[in-house]
Amino acid sequence: MDATGARRGLTIAALAWGIASAQAAPPGAGNGPLRVATFGTSLTAIGGWQKPLAAAIEACIRGPVAVSNDGRSGAASDWGVEAVDRVAATRPDILFLEFAVNDAAINNLITVSSSVDNMRAIIGAFRRENPDVVVYVMSMNPVSGRRLWARPFRDRYEDAHRRLAEELGLRYIDHRPDWEKMGADALYLAIADGAHPTPGSATAIVVPNIMKHLVDDGVLRCSASEDR
Repeated sequence: MDATGARRGLTIAALAWGIASAQAAPPGAGNGPLRVATFGTSLTAIGGWQKPLAAAIEACIRGPVAVSNDGRSGAASDWGVEAVDRVAATRPDILFLEFAVNDAAINNLITVSSSVDNMRAIIGAFRRENPDVVVYVMSMNPVSGRRLWARPFRDRYEDAHRRLAEELGLRYIDHRPDWEKMGADALYLAIADGAHPTPGSATAIVVPNIMKHLVDDGVLRCSASEDR
């Protein structure tokens, strides 16, 4: 191979390496703080897990993170459709989305098919603003007592949202098994009103689960500890 051919080969190799590196880069790399949106019901709005999540992500990537709280108490996915443009306009890199628990409440009069249509519209709005957004659909904590009685078919909504996530190539986190591992007595203390965990309990379950998925899914790459 002559010198010109060698230079051409090196140039092609460098371009290929650059493309591969760009594809492997974590969301938000090189574009300021990593932007994370949390969008859903009161389990998002008053969950209390956003600041601890931001701290955990910052410790992982050793860079700035902005985690927004765009939940609303009592909200269901029909409200989400109305509010999504404002939230999607922030162009988050990662989105955590949950509405199934309130869609399942019989007083909201939202069918499973309407719930799926609403979720599809919400996700579509985020993807239009940022086609590279990483979306996690979540199932949150168990409910009990009158909160459970008002949601007799909750599993149907959660399953429908999980199937939608699979259909659209999204990611899914079900937090409920980890809550149920606590046992009945501990679960009662953690979720005394039957629906809303204490912030400390929510942080202890939600944040580790999210971080495990982010790392295992390759969405985030944690930097090595400076102590090593």
